[in-house]
Amino acid sequence: MSLVLVTGATGYIGQHIIDQLLERNFKVVGTARSQAKADALLANFSRIHDITNLALEIVPDIETAGAFNEVLKNHRFDYVIHTASPISFGAVADLYDFYVKPAVAGCENILQGVRDFAPSVKHVVVTSSFASVMRAEEFSNQAFIHTEETWNPMDWSDVKEEFEAYIYSKKAAELASRKFVEDNQSELKYKYTSVHPSYVFGPHLFASSLASASGSSELLNRILSYPPDKEGPFNDVASLACDVRDVALIHVEALFHPEELHNARLCTASGKFSSQSILDVLNSRFPEFKGKFPVGNPIEGKHYLETQTPAFDFSKTLELVGCSLRSLEETLYDAAKQYFDFEKALAKSES
Repeated sequence: MSLVLVTGATGYIGQHIIDQLLERNFKVVGTARSQAKADALLANFSRIHDITNLALEIVPDIETAGAFNEVLKNHRFDYVIHTASPISFGAVADLYDFYVKPAVAGCENILQGVRDFAPSVKHVVVTSSFASVMRAEEFSNQAFIHTEETWNPMDWSDVKEEFEAYIYSKKAAELASRKFVEDNQSELKYKYTSVHPSYVFGPHLFASSLASASGSSELLNRILSYPPDKEGPFNDVASLACDVRDVALIHVEALFHPEELHNARLCTASGKFSSQSILDVLNSRFPEFKGKFPVGNPIEGKHYLETQTPAFDFSKTLELVGCSLRSLEETLYDAAKQYFDFEKALAKSES
């Protein structure tokens, strides 16, 4: 039975990855930043799986040199999936220290640790982001097609705000990872692959996580709370999106093809979205909530998506991995339904 290390086990994507690995009868060791988070995650998984094949180790700071070394020494791993990275937005004193350093150090620490202490590992799959692929200046140019070979040209000197620091951190971490693999190729016994999700939506593995949602998931929760008289246009956020369950699947499927996917960039997007397109799904798929959400202007919203969001072709990824993606409408419906069911259950428990 193969053993897989999943860093960032308590995260949105990490939980789905572990779920799919356990479904396939893998043994899994996950990392969490605190014992409290580890205990809570084990308790949740115990409700849906036999957790004899799941263990959690504490790695409080992925930026610390050798952060993963003890974990790697304590187990004989066959595969590693590295998802851990900072994503929280808020009051940050130093953007470079908060975003870039941990993202780069986390990737370097796992790659170095596997090289030095886990010679049995065949494949390391690292979660990156569409952020290291996208060319923001081409979003309105529908003749420019983003593919797996596209790189974000952003430099640190271009960073003016927190979200840009997060975007740059993804590119910096990928560049550092690829440099490490190239510089150490004669010593490495494992192959390396990066996965680049766009905005990630879809249901949480555990509905209780909705209370502390961040990133794309928090964005959906915010739109779900819009008052019905809120005025548009609803194009404040518009880009590409994919389903968290598909992102997890691509990570897992990639494990089995170390030779074919060495140095590959696997990009995931099932379609384009905006706040308006999310409202369109809510208003069309949940007639029981008619009048609860703003309607906006679906025709203008569709035109905006067609002209102002990035064109893409990530068919190479699907061919390499051999899977298909859920429709974005299905993804948004499932995520919204989980939110409504959670709110209903919460209200019932408090009454």
